[in-house]
Amino acid sequence: MAFGLTIRPLSPHQVACLCGRARGLRLEAIATELAIAPSTVEAHLASARAKLGAANTTQAVAEAITQGLLCSAWPRVKIG
Repeated sequence: MAFGLTIRPLSPHQVACLCGRARGLRLEAIATELAIAPSTVEAHLASARAKLGAANTTQAVAEAITQGLLCSAWPRVKIG
């Protein structure tokens, strides 16, 4: 998939994990906030990268912001 518009929407957990990375949080801190394992955070970020056609997480965060899928100013995304 080319870098560009998302075909499949991001899940709430994928958005929350990208938001955490945009805030500069480490995987462990994101995992603690979301009450999930760090390996699950890694899986959510990998899925988000694939959906966004991004080569890395930084590129995925930038693309998600560009597409209006998340805002780097959001303090936290609530799940559930």
